[in-house]
Amino acid sequence: MFPHSPRIFVFMVLALALAGASPAPPTRSLSTYSDPVYAFSMAAPVFAETKQDRSIIAIFQAPPEDGFTPNVTVMVDPIKTTRKDYMTDNMSTMAGTNPRANIRSLKELQVSGKDAEVLDYDATMTGRRMRFLQLLVIADDRVYVLTCTAPLDSYPKYEAQFQKCVDSFRLDK
Repeated sequence: MFPHSPRIFVFMVLALALAGASPAPPTRSLSTYSDPVYAFSMAAPVFAETKQDRSIIAIFQAPPEDGFTPNVTVMVDPIKTTRKDYMTDNMSTMAGTNPRANIRSLKELQVSGKDAEVLDYDATMTGRRMRFLQLLVIADDRVYVLTCTAPLDSYPKYEAQFQKCVDSFRLDK
């Protein structure tokens, strides 16, 4: 197994937990996180188990409904890998952690000249059936993970916006 095997699952759980958090721009040094929009800063935590700096870069939230806030998150996973290896590991982790996950579709594509994959699936998270639209973009030394999440029954209400996020994602350099 690759060292990042639980990353996507952990990210999904983290995204669900952070669904009520305020979005923040990516302004973080090794020791301090600063948010110029909401005018605060704090010492950034350093966890002993953390081998690389993984970051949730952006969270966009819809209004809460029935105890959950549908959201779009962007995370950067600093790992050098291939689409095939990342997807193999991701699917293995998903099968082990959520055997009732239903893969609706997988699609290989290119984003800004980089290998990418779009996954559309539903899974049970925190006791609730959720639907995810996820874009993975494999760059030279990192993976960009854009995840759109909503409860399965309200997903159609957000589907067009989620698809627009995935379709418009580009790397600037």
